[in-house]
Amino acid sequence: MGQRFEKNAIRELVANFADESVGAVPGELVLLDECGREASDSLGAYWRYEKKVRSMESDIHSLPGATGAIYAIQRELFEPLASETILDDVVTPMRIVLKGKRSIFDPAARAYDAASPGAQKEYERKARTLAGNYQLFARMPELLAPWSNPIFVQLISHKLCRLLVPYCLAALLVANLCLPYGLYRAQAFITSRAALAISGIRSELGHTGDMHKALQDSHSLLPRDPPASPLSGRQLAQCLEK
Repeated sequence: MGQRFEKNAIRELVANFADESVGAVPGELVLLDECGREASDSLGAYWRYEKKVRSMESDIHSLPGATGAIYAIQRELFEPLASETILDDVVTPMRIVLKGKRSIFDPAARAYDAASPGAQKEYERKARTLAGNYQLFARMPELLAPWSNPIFVQLISHKLCRLLVPYCLAALLVANLCLPYGLYRAQAFITSRAALAISGIRSELGHTGDMHKALQDSHSLLPRDPPASPLSGRQLAQCLEK
């Protein structure tokens, strides 16, 4: 199923340009499942949350980007894109915002597309988006200057913070090891996550039911209460043997 648009989508988009402060107008992308209904799985839930965030950002000032499937800009505000630009639907609206115009969300202008058919396709899409974010900040460092970027806070929280998540998780793990009973809890956490990773691989190979069982087993590995005193090396070895 290819993309399709509501009959009034273009009319809804261009109507927003009656406000001279508006330079870009992203519409709403609706993800559909195999039955043609709005996706209700985890991807659909995430996308509905994402659109709610975009709506609130639009109410404050502007969106830090646009929906690539459906958006419009004022013709005179367009600038040619550099070669190999990954996120053109972020670069173009952000250039417009830096010029003093707004980029607002219009949910009445709707496009429809099929949700990602599998985890691999969604992974590829996410990898492209994250790589595009790195490229965005490398090519447009002015976005990181609050005195020139009117939506500095929105951009940092929506685009930059997700790039910092892996480093924050690594720091959290190190900090956990420095806490009382940290090694004990870290061992249980790593073991449970390993079980989930293995079950995820098995489910991709067709072993249905492994993920549900692994979730139950992994929770049983997490300690309910810390030991009465920090574990010695011998005690930890005994725990591992059990």
